[in-house]
Amino acid sequence: MTDGLARDGRGEGQGGVTDFPRTWREVLARFGRALSAEGSSGLAATYEELTRGPLRFRAVLRAIEWVCPLERVVKMGAKFDARNARDGLAEASRWLLAESGVPWKAEFPETGRDLLESGPLVIYGNNPSLATPFILAAVLEHPRLGYISSAYVTKLLPAMVPHLFAVELIRHQQVRNRPGSGAAHLMAHALLADIYERPSREVARAANREVISNAARHVTEEGALVIYPAGGGKDRLWYPGIGRLCSELLREAEHTLYLVPVRVDFNSHARVYCALSNKRYARRKTRRFNRRPVVLRLARPLPFQELEQLRGASSQEIAAVLKQHYNKLFDVRGKRQTEKAIEQALRRLREERRLRLPLFQPGRSG
Repeated sequence: MTDGLARDGRGEGQGGVTDFPRTWREVLARFGRALSAEGSSGLAATYEELTRGPLRFRAVLRAIEWVCPLERVVKMGAKFDARNARDGLAEASRWLLAESGVPWKAEFPETGRDLLESGPLVIYGNNPSLATPFILAAVLEHPRLGYISSAYVTKLLPAMVPHLFAVELIRHQQVRNRPGSGAAHLMAHALLADIYERPSREVARAANREVISNAARHVTEEGALVIYPAGGGKDRLWYPGIGRLCSELLREAEHTLYLVPVRVDFNSHARVYCALSNKRYARRKTRRFNRRPVVLRLARPLPFQELEQLRGASSQEIAAVLKQHYNKLFDVRGKRQTEKAIEQALRRLREERRLRLPLFQPGRSG
């Protein structure tokens, strides 16, 4: 990092040489190198450099900050990563949530709570904001908690790497996750896309298949795995990744596993960014519209054996079955196109395989 930069970008640094970037493209390249080398702490240091740089760059930062509280996000990320390395994921997550100012609470099932702290689990549900994984980590005391996560998180938060099974988002998945996320999240993703290098689609697909296999092995070895089948943001049709994971587990599991559906309500990217922002309009919006706490609901753990009759089904079909059950469990109303796709997949299962559907009948699970 460069020290003692002149405010106009033309003066000399402490060593007599100024290597401050001259164009925004060079600024993004420096952010990219900082991300790869040091994660959030590197981004925070580079951001601090920019605040002492040329007026044109400071003007860009002020414009970004008006939409997205970038400075606080990267600084809190650096502090969280340090706390995670020192105190562990659960304690660091509780600190992060308290620091963000987003109120939250968790609702546990009446039975099966003991399984949430020890058993081999597949935890799945919606992911409406970047706070969702940290709420789960703050609630669950499972010693081997892992996440299927976007690969860029391993760069942002290096101390999270032992907990992550990182997948690369393919281009159409990136675009699908963005609509309805709010201007702040769109801005953050646009900046991230400019500084994070993604592999080609072919390389990403091959790597993601291996990640799913490793994640399934983690569950069979008494681990807990969190997966967000729809990616991030609003409810929509699920990706087949959860179906592929369940197919792997149906082939490899030798003892009892459990599925744990979870639901997060009153949460969104826009709400989290408003809470992090120091702008007057954001504070006013938080007081007016975001008074209710974020609610995390954990359903009763369901025995994985219920999926036994789906052995040999396609990943899309398994995902459709789980999605239908999830919607009924939490009274979720999906889009018309999503519901139609689910019904088509379930119809094929009934006609071609003569399956007993729906699964997880009352009194048969838990």
